[in-house]
Amino acid sequence: MKTNHDSKPSWYEALLKPPVEGQKWTAAKSERLLQEISMRRRKKEPFGKRSLKLGWFVPIIAILAAAMVFISTDGFNRTFFVGENNRNAGTVDGAKWEMFPGGEMIAGTPAGAMWMIHKQLKELMGHKVQIIATHQQSGMSIVELPEMTINDTNAQEIDKRLLSSVDAVTKTRIASDMAIPLGGKWRFELFIDGLSSGSKEWTVPDGGWELSPSFVSGSYSMTGTQGKLGFIDPGFIAGKGNKYMWHFWGAKEELTGGLQIYAVRESTNELLTVFESRVSPGEHNGADAVLPSGMTLPHAGKWKLIVMINKQWFGNVVVQVEKGE
Repeated sequence: MKTNHDSKPSWYEALLKPPVEGQKWTAAKSERLLQEISMRRRKKEPFGKRSLKLGWFVPIIAILAAAMVFISTDGFNRTFFVGENNRNAGTVDGAKWEMFPGGEMIAGTPAGAMWMIHKQLKELMGHKVQIIATHQQSGMSIVELPEMTINDTNAQEIDKRLLSSVDAVTKTRIASDMAIPLGGKWRFELFIDGLSSGSKEWTVPDGGWELSPSFVSGSYSMTGTQGKLGFIDPGFIAGKGNKYMWHFWGAKEELTGGLQIYAVRESTNELLTVFESRVSPGEHNGADAVLPSGMTLPHAGKWKLIVMINKQWFGNVVVQVEKGE
């Protein structure tokens, strides 16, 4: 004979476990739970052994809301905030927006992020959204999210009935890479149709200072990240210029446009522009695009070369600069 426990949905057991399961309750687990609930609601399954009765629905949402509060810093590291004065809230036509970085957000490693605009998707359809990030210590500005037109493929509406009942509203979610090249305090500004809709600040821990490895492409040894970017490396001597042949891998659209190469010395905010040009696709030495450059780094020590294409971060290469004679 089946008990009440046997008739409960298959995912009910997951809800009985603590919000922090093992090392963490991850955003992915919460997302799968949301999708399962949403799918069953859309199917409108009849009441019975597999139905989601109202009596079940209330505790499910309560548990899910509690799980969101306990998301650790290893998952999406902020809870859903409400209220006008929260530090991660901006506005767009009177509606709030929120930012939720994912994973361990460390400079030099894409972490991904969710951006939640407190409006229905139908209200935002056809409008253009863009996110610009500015490094407060150096003034470097990058495009965190290239301008895109909101539609039902790049944005998702989050049903208010699947959120906490406290100040719950329907929200539209978009995603970005959250690829930040430098540690420090960053200001993120969200634009709708070219107009600023508010900003917030976020401190990104520094990281990514290991010397870049060597790899072979074609018949040449290069320094960088294999399959992404690198250059034929004759070495660096402080104050002495040299030529460096850059190689890039990627899709045509991301390898076409303005190129900027910046350099910052370890433990400083000394940001230099060392090379500017334009890059375009053209296979060579096994790479999808190549470009010669001349670069000079003024001081000995460890330097991070930051490569930007069309104001979007493409990658970093960390090198050691030797003392001059």
